[in-house]
Amino acid sequence: YWHHASLVIFQLGGDEWKRWSERLAAVVLPEQRTGGEDEGSWDPVGPCGLRGGRVRATALAALTLETYWRSERAKR
Repeated sequence: YWHHASLVIFQLGGDEWKRWSERLAAVVLPEQRTGGEDEGSWDPVGPCGLRGGRVRATALAALTLETYWRSERAKR
């Protein structure tokens, strides 16, 4: 949900995007592993996480967090 919602809210722009991106970063970034062999990844959580594992959880977190940069680069 967060990935797709980020794409939509980015298109809205303005205050909606600013609030969304700040809150999203505050929730997602602290969950990133900072040590050990899984450093830099996100733990799989919930039914979707368990089906997709660490790789899926990390890919979606990274895609979600890079929405702004990816979308801005595409506009050029």
